[in-house]
Amino acid sequence: MTVQYIRMMSAENVIADVVSEDSDTVTIRNPIVAMLSGQEGTLGFAPWAPLQDPALDEVTIPRSTIVFSTDPAPEIIEQYGRMYSNIVTPTKKLIL
Repeated sequence: MTVQYIRMMSAENVIADVVSEDSDTVTIRNPIVAMLSGQEGTLGFAPWAPLQDPALDEVTIPRSTIVFSTDPAPEIIEQYGRMYSNIVTPTKKLIL
């Protein structure tokens, strides 16, 4: 899984698994959009394409709609993994 933070021209902050990319498009899976929740300073997540046919698990977007993409913060990757992965590995080392 290659989880990326993608900032869209529409100012949406999308977290998604990048499946493939070329010079014109990026194909993503399980996209979610980050938004401020009711509590001060906390984020919530919602499906980015809630009206998409649930049988389709990928979305291809043109690069012209992307401002930038980068690695998300480790805690965002961990939370995304809990949402979409069967196996979750902690990002922090435990002291035993």
